Amino acid sequence: PLFRSFDFNSSFPVAAATLAEDSDLRKMRFELVPKKVTEETFWRNYFYRVSLIKQSTQLTSLTKATEQQRLEEAEEEEKGEKIAEKKSTAEVPLPTDEEVAVAGCPADEFIS
Repeated sequence: PLFRSFDFNSSFPVAAATLAEDSDLRKMRFELVPKKVTEETFWRNYFYRVSLIKQSTQLTSLTKATEQQRLEEAEEEEKGEKIAEKKSTAEVPLPTDEEVAVAGCPADEFIS
């Protein structure tokens, strides 16, 4: 999401908690605010970049889930083909000895 309507006041509690936990972020903020950027611009950029990382992580997770689903579907399809193969060979009954003997002799031939 774009931060066109970024509200610094509502984001401040999260920003303060983040500063308390991350010493590198505190150093960066000290170097940039207000010398290079305003406080609001600093946090707008920070939260925008965090949102990009979250989106990237979600896309990676979605891609992995899609790949896993495709693998599972392919495995199920392969199992279904094997089952169908077994059923098709199992459904064809083997001829009995009498059927083989009768099939071996033409019906119109005279046997004496």
